[in-house]
Amino acid sequence: AVTILNHVADSCADLIVSAPGEDLAATTNAGAVSVIFGSPDGLGKGRSGFTLIQGSGIMPGNRAQGDRFGSALATPAGGLAHVLAIGAPNDNVGSIGDAGTATVVTFDDVGDPATARLFSQNTSGISDAAEGGDRFGAAVGLTGERTGSVSNLVVGVPGEDVGSVTNAGAVQTIGDANTDGPWPNDLLNQNSSGVSDSVEAGDEFGASLFV
Repeated sequence: AVTILNHVADSCADLIVSAPGEDLAATTNAGAVSVIFGSPDGLGKGRSGFTLIQGSGIMPGNRAQGDRFGSALATPAGGLAHVLAIGAPNDNVGSIGDAGTATVVTFDDVGDPATARLFSQNTSGISDAAEGGDRFGAAVGLTGERTGSVSNLVVGVPGEDVGSVTNAGAVQTIGDANTDGPWPNDLLNQNSSGVSDSVEAGDEFGASLFV
C-alpha cells in the first residue's frame, strides 16, 4: 500500500510505503511501513526517512509472524496532514487469531512520530468484540469531519460475522481517533439502517473503502 503525506511544512509531499510481507529477523511477514521524505530535489534526496514497526519506538503492539502490518494505509483527504492510519488485519488480539488491529500515528512539525494509538474491536469503549478471522484493519480511511484538529478512523472488517451469517463484513467508525478519547463509534453492515442491500455469507463488506 502507498499514500502521500505532507507532514513537514516544506510544501514537499512525503511518500508512505508499506511492506506487509516484511520479515523482521526470524519473524516472517510481520510487516513494516517506510516514510520517505520529499525535498525540492525529489523523494529521498533530503532528510533520511525511517521505518515504523510494531513494538518499536513509540509504536504500540507486538509484532508477530503473519501480522502483515501495513496491509492498508490512509491519510486524510484534506487539512489533517499529520495523521496516518495503518491496518494489520492478521494481527492477533490476545489469543484471538487474525482479529486485526489498526494504528493511528500522528507526527510533529518536523515529521517525527509524536503519538501512536492501537485500536481493535476489544479496545475499551469500541462497539462489538474481536473474533477470530474478523480481519479488522483490512482497509482503513481517515476523515476530519468532527473538527479541524481531530481525525475520524474508518476501518473495514470484512471477516465480521453478522449473526449467523459468516464473513458478511462490516465497517467500524471511530471518531476522534488521534486523541485520548472518548471515541464515538459505530459498527455498520449491510443490514444497518440507511445502508442498501442486505447481508449475505461471504460478502466481505469492508474489504476495501475510500473516504
